[in-house]
Amino acid sequence: GRSEERFRQAKLFVRQSLGGDRRLAAAYSADPEEYCDNSVYVINQRDPAYSLLYLLALLNSSLLTFYAREAGILSAASSATATRLPMGSSRGRGLRHLPIPAASPAAQAPLIALARRLVALGERLKAAEARDDAGTVAAQGEKMAELMRQVDEAVFALYGLKPAEGERIRRCLRDGGEAGEGKKGEKG
Repeated sequence: GRSEERFRQAKLFVRQSLGGDRRLAAAYSADPEEYCDNSVYVINQRDPAYSLLYLLALLNSSLLTFYAREAGILSAASSATATRLPMGSSRGRGLRHLPIPAASPAAQAPLIALARRLVALGERLKAAEARDDAGTVAAQGEKMAELMRQVDEAVFALYGLKPAEGERIRRCLRDGGEAGEGKKGEKG
């Protein structure tokens, strides 16, 4: 049926319940045999003008996590429960309401290249974890953090943010605060 057809094509998997870091997380798969349970959203390419890899980079960026938090898209019943990313509908905001900019293929290209590197590095990390190779896992983890920093820089540039604005967003996410919660006298 339609559900199986969705899995047989390239897709993004997006976590519905976010981890303790309350960050959006998406993964790419072109494997027609890779499925998921109903705790994960599946996104297929609808418009050939927009690469799934472009969306992968955006969804994993600090900026979209920050936006989802600030816009009240992420929800939790209480501080003891997992933060949830709703899909969104006419009744409420969610994944569908994240601001994805219209971008030409040339504008998407740097993010697509970074996303390809993320996918390849993720595969190497998964293989190292399967081998229980702690040294390689740690080294790949450091490479992943650096690559995610590069993704953030490219996303900040795409949205027209200044470096100081991007750093402020990263700091808010790292410190667990909201945009308006700064040091005394600091503007939010």
